[in-house]
Amino acid sequence: MKPTRLVLQDAVVSLLARPGGAFLTALGATIGVTALVAVVGLTTTASAQITKRFDSAAATHITVELQKDKVDVTEDPASWDAYRNVQHLNGVKAATAVAKVEVPVTVATIEVLDPVAPAESEISVISATEHFLEAENLTISQGRMFDAGHDDRGEAVVLVGQELASRLGIISIERNGIIFLNDRTFRVLGIFDAEGAPSEYLSSVVMPSGIARGAFGVNGPREVRIRTFPGAARTIANQAPVAIKPEAPESLSVDYSAEPEALRDQIGDDTESLLIIVGVVCLLAGAVGIANSMLVSVMERTNEIGLRRAIGARRAHVVTQFMAESSALGALGGLMGSSLGAIVIVIGSAIQGWAPTADPLLFVAGVVLGAVTGLFAGIYPAWRATRIEPADALRAN
Repeated sequence: MKPTRLVLQDAVVSLLARPGGAFLTALGATIGVTALVAVVGLTTTASAQITKRFDSAAATHITVELQKDKVDVTEDPASWDAYRNVQHLNGVKAATAVAKVEVPVTVATIEVLDPVAPAESEISVISATEHFLEAENLTISQGRMFDAGHDDRGEAVVLVGQELASRLGIISIERNGIIFLNDRTFRVLGIFDAEGAPSEYLSSVVMPSGIARGAFGVNGPREVRIRTFPGAARTIANQAPVAIKPEAPESLSVDYSAEPEALRDQIGDDTESLLIIVGVVCLLAGAVGIANSMLVSVMERTNEIGLRRAIGARRAHVVTQFMAESSALGALGGLMGSSLGAIVIVIGSAIQGWAPTADPLLFVAGVVLGAVTGLFAGIYPAWRATRIEPADALRAN
C-alpha cells in the first residue's frame, strides 16, 4: 500500500511541476467533454421543445356530426344540451353545440339609407351554445361572451368576428354596437379574434341557440365541437358519440386528426442519437490528444523513468504513475468540460428562447467520463514507459 501511495504522490508532484503542459493536455479532454455535455444538454432541451411543439399541434379538436344517410335530418340530430354530457368527460376542456344558419342573412350597421354606410352583405351566421369560443380556441378582444342566461331568454345578442367588425366599421361596441340581420336588431355583445383562426369564423356572426331557433328557424345543432387536452383526443373521440346520443351512437360521425406520437418520438430519438455521436467523436479526439501528450511526456522523461527503475521501482509502479497522471488530467478536463458545457447549454437555450433542460447527473457523468477517457488514453504511454530498460535510459543520459 505504501509504495502505491508514494507513486500517486509522485504523479501529483509531476503534474504540479509542469502546470502549463498539464493544462494543455487536459484541454483535449475539456473540449471533448464540453462538446458531449453541451450536445446532450442541448439535445434534451431541443427534444423538450419538439415535444412541446408537437403537443401544441396535436389533435385537440374533435367534431361530432350527424351522418345524414342514417338519420332523418328533419329531426334534431342531438339536443342542444347534449354537449353538456361531453363537458363532463375527463380530458375535455370545452364543448359546444353548433349549427349554421341555412337561410340567407344580410348584415348592416344602420337601418336607414345612408350613402356613406357600408353596404349590406350576406354573411355566415353560426348558432352555438355558451362555450363556443373556448371550444374553438377563440378569444374575446372586446366585450364579453354570451352565457346560458342569454340563451334561455332568447335575447337578441351576437358576437362578431374581428374581420367582420372591421368591415362594418364597429370600432367600439359601446358606441356602435348594434347590427341588423335581415332587418332584425341585434346587440353586439363582444368581438372575438384569434391568431390563425379560420377566416370563416372571423367573418361570421355567432348567436345563442335560443334566438337562432326563434329568428331563423334553427331546429337543432348539426355538430358538437370539442376541445380536449393534448393526448386525450383519441379517447374522447370514442366516448363522445355515446355521451351525446347513447341510444344511437352509430348515427354520429367523429372527425379528428390522429396524434403524431410515433413521429414525435422518432424525431426526438433520431436527433438525440445523431448529436450524441458527434459528441462521442469529439470526446475520442480529446482522448487521442491526451494519449499523444502522455506519449511525448514518456519520451521526455526517459531518464527519470530509468532512474526510478534503477533505484527499485517496478514496472507496476511506473504503470500506476502514468495511468494516475492521465486519469487526473482526464478528470480535470472533465470538470472544466462539464462547467463549460453547462454554460453553452444556458447560452444556447437563451439564444433560442428555450428553457434549459438537462439532468444534473449529466455534469457528474462528464467528470467521470473525462477521468475514464484519461485512464484509457494513458494505457499505451504507460506500456511504453514500462518497456524502458534502466541501463539504456541511463546510458542515453
